Amino acid sequence: MTSSAHLAMIRQALAVVDAQSMPPRLPAALPLLFDGVYSELEKGIEQNPIEHHLVVLKHAMEIAVSCGFDEDALKRAAAIAMLHDIAPVRKVTSQAVAESQRIHGDVAAASLEELRRSLRIRHMEQGAEQARTQLLRFNRSSSEEYFNSADIDAICGVIAIHDNPSVGIPIPSGDLLAVVQREADRLWMVTLAGVETDLRRAGKDPANPVLRKEQVQWNIDDFRKERKVYNESAERFCDAETFFRTKAGWEIYKKWRTLWEL
Repeated sequence: MTSSAHLAMIRQALAVVDAQSMPPRLPAALPLLFDGVYSELEKGIEQNPIEHHLVVLKHAMEIAVSCGFDEDALKRAAAIAMLHDIAPVRKVTSQAVAESQRIHGDVAAASLEELRRSLRIRHMEQGAEQARTQLLRFNRSSSEEYFNSADIDAICGVIAIHDNPSVGIPIPSGDLLAVVQREADRLWMVTLAGVETDLRRAGKDPANPVLRKEQVQWNIDDFRKERKVYNESAERFCDAETFFRTKAGWEIYKKWRTLWEL
């Protein structure tokens, strides 16, 4: 069940939206949606803690506001952030594949990479299906429909592709909802909580400062690799090395790099 700390994180995430831009009823609806899917999100805590979804929500709202999202887009961005990892499919990281190559060689690494890709695709496909189910259930539990069919299609459409770059498929620059979600989601990887989660998943000590620094550097290297998924000449990136295409997402990234002294 949603805790007071989680409710505070939701309020903090929405605090960046001014009263004129706030979607009607969103401050009341979002905690109810979160409470309704909490037990589903708990099933995936071996991959990401509950807080992951709320940190992504905060990043998404900051970036969306900076991009000038209207009420409909803000509502959709908030729901995407909250529901994007609702399908608790096992996660094999690129770091695990690299480690497999180092220890076991090319054949083992290739097999693990194939598994990694198939699991990411399943995660997105099942996530979109489960998100649709949860949004329709939320509507039925409300006194009036909150997410209309266009909202649901847009939300589930982004969830269905939100991790596409990890399987070599770019997020289209024209799909700003998906761009915002991708940047908000990846920014988790340079937060302290995100780095500690990566270390726990790998069976390493999350409190070790040396391991933390190594992990965040690996994650930043992942951002550089993700850029290679895109056609450089067709994109407007914010720097010369990462995949960030929104100024707000890039600024959050730079802030965390400064905190990590990188």
